[in-house]
Amino acid sequence: MKKETYLKIMNKLENDELALYVSGFTTIFVFLIAVFYIILFGYQYFLSDKGFGFYVNPKDIKQINYVLVPLIGFIFVTIFRKKYNKQRPYELYEFTPLYRKYKNPAKRKHGQSFPSRHVYSAFAIGMACLSVNPIIGIGVLVMGFWLAIFRVVMGVHFPSDVIAGALIGIFLGLIGNFILPAIL
Repeated sequence: MKKETYLKIMNKLENDELALYVSGFTTIFVFLIAVFYIILFGYQYFLSDKGFGFYVNPKDIKQINYVLVPLIGFIFVTIFRKKYNKQRPYELYEFTPLYRKYKNPAKRKHGQSFPSRHVYSAFAIGMACLSVNPIIGIGVLVMGFWLAIFRVVMGVHFPSDVIAGALIGIFLGLIGNFILPAIL
């Protein structure tokens, strides 16, 4: 997006109650996605068909991939972000991002905007959940979609950042949670 578009959004939300909702929903969605991921672990490792107790079948690649796919992707995205070090919209266009209006405005992250790790994580976790429970998976993916929109509206990411994060999460999730288990 262009500077004018971001400034128009920031001006519209500056004194608007909607700004507080966007910031709050972002935090809630991140929290809920983490909760669903923990529920996925709990279901797979403690309440599996083997009964209560810690159960990991090393031959069940799906169980291993619930951890490895998001983790490996997270490491890849983190390393790529540090190397690429793309500026964030608020740095490039010199405005205060929406979420910093409600938190410490002096504490801003610099660079490392592309791709969005929040959005990557949401979609990677959503794909893992989708492979176990389609209803929960779709719910997490929908929250990931809204998280992507809110990250752009808040001024912390460009649309290309969140699109790349979502595509990487979906791609790795498809390979790790659907294609590899079907092949192996």
